[in-house]
Amino acid sequence: MNKNTIFITAVLFLAFLLRAGTFFSPHDSWDQVYYTCVAMKLDTCGFAGYSLQHVGFQEKQNYVRVYVEPDDAKNFLSQRKELNAYNEPVFYAPPVLPFLLKVSHDVFAGGSDHMFINGRIWRADQKKGFSVFYAKEFYKTVIPLTFSLLTILIVMLFCLEQIGPLASFYAGLLLSVNPVDIMAANKIWTDDIFTFFFTAALLLLYYAHKNNCSVTVLFSGIMAGLAMLTRNFGIVLWPIALIHGLCSKERKMGKFILFLLITAAMSAPWFLLMIKTYGTPLHQPDLADIAKFFPFVIFVFNRPWYTYIVNIIVQNPIWILSIWAFVSSEIQYRLRSLLAAWVLVPLLVLICLRYFIRSVGIEDRYMLPAYPALAMAASLTLSVLMQKYKTIKPFMVLLIICSCLWSVYIAVTYTYKLHSDCIPLPL
Repeated sequence: MNKNTIFITAVLFLAFLLRAGTFFSPHDSWDQVYYTCVAMKLDTCGFAGYSLQHVGFQEKQNYVRVYVEPDDAKNFLSQRKELNAYNEPVFYAPPVLPFLLKVSHDVFAGGSDHMFINGRIWRADQKKGFSVFYAKEFYKTVIPLTFSLLTILIVMLFCLEQIGPLASFYAGLLLSVNPVDIMAANKIWTDDIFTFFFTAALLLLYYAHKNNCSVTVLFSGIMAGLAMLTRNFGIVLWPIALIHGLCSKERKMGKFILFLLITAAMSAPWFLLMIKTYGTPLHQPDLADIAKFFPFVIFVFNRPWYTYIVNIIVQNPIWILSIWAFVSSEIQYRLRSLLAAWVLVPLLVLICLRYFIRSVGIEDRYMLPAYPALAMAASLTLSVLMQKYKTIKPFMVLLIICSCLWSVYIAVTYTYKLHSDCIPLPL
């Protein structure tokens, strides 16, 4: 086993340890329960049942079973009037996560109930430990955890080939301790799955331009299509791909057009269904009424537009080094232009949505797809500075250690101690 393999294995092991608490944590908050319910409907009724309608809850000995409830008066949406915004004929989120939950349930829990362990039951059953969660929730928790580790792996492999072993190690380390990713990997959310497909699409697109290979564009487009079928926000891949194409030496639009056609073909059935059902391809439930009952919704609606910028830097100060990689002439132009667009396009889109549409909330996890680019940019800066200015190497190593320990502290506090759904630090 060579040195690079050892480094990659060590980083992935560290990342797994920091995320393994998902096997001992409750998964009963909003989106986690909704995705569990939709996966059950998908498993029971097929895509015709892709909604939260006719879902019933039955409390068992140590978990809550979700099942198809034909009596409208007994389904949970009817009993929780404040959640009426979700009483829609088609679930608003694209189907990749529910489909993966269904498949994982078939593999790891076939024949058993679709279920979730709520916080009250979890606190009462903590002494039973891993066995309860392996039997009941493993099929769900393994999905975001696996995709989180896969994202770290492909980023490290890319950096190892394109930049160097030192940058590969730093990029993997920064991603492994990222508190936003650790939290997302502990939730039944789309974010880690989306981030993997998003990252794979852009790394493959980089190879396609570098090697002038249309076949690679095909695989890049497939990854991007899967990203769009995981979260609607995947549409920002189009402007990033356009910018990357314009910044290549050839400036030919053939690869971008092929990329666009593949992603459009893959995501068209979903968006057409949304248009047919709701009149818009990017439908979201109106949460204005829900905000009256849930302080968390009010909180994310009232966060300032600059929350993303401030929180990213505070939660790991080393991210600020990424700026140098975006502008330095010492970094290959094709790579730094891609990394800059990868970070700035999602950031600007999210800020504009918040600034112009007051009902759009701000959650740190919405920026998760940009963190692989931040990690690569920061690792580029670190590796170049350490090689160029050897006298500052001890200071840089100390900075890395302190920043990573600070990130781990934040992750452990908000993910495992407080069991929060966001990291309100500092905003």
